[in-house]
Amino acid sequence: MSLSLWQIARQTRKGFVAEDHDTGDEIICFERRSKVYCFLRDIYTKRFIRKLEYIIIQYIGVFEACYPNGCRPGKGCNPNNNLHVECHKHEVIYPEDYEKIDEFEQDIDDLITKLVNSCEIDCFSDYGVSADREVIMLRTMEGYDECYMDRCENPPTI
Repeated sequence: MSLSLWQIARQTRKGFVAEDHDTGDEIICFERRSKVYCFLRDIYTKRFIRKLEYIIIQYIGVFEACYPNGCRPGKGCNPNNNLHVECHKHEVIYPEDYEKIDEFEQDIDDLITKLVNSCEIDCFSDYGVSADREVIMLRTMEGYDECYMDRCENPPTI
């Protein structure tokens, strides 16, 4: 699955709007007088809350193969059963470094691709798996990086 900014953002005449994962408010970015600006905006009143000096792009990839009693029905037991691998990666991007919104949007897409590839190389390849669920989000508060694996004790109820 190829992730993109447009899966989490809505294009506007001069930029884009996306949800801030941390506050639930909107991140609105646009170009004005050959400069890119981003603001946090109240989702209901549409009033600007504050100017954003940076945006954090967070990627989370998950591989999960959880089965009752550790064995797949009809497939038997193997080391990949009851395995949960999760990768979290983030990158920071600074709107003030851009003059054109198109370049800013393209660099966000490039950073998303970089985060996905980084998780594949630094995390999932260690366990011989690939992410079966992925999410990308824009944040205004600190992101984090981690890779972990554990064994499922109870199958997920998703």
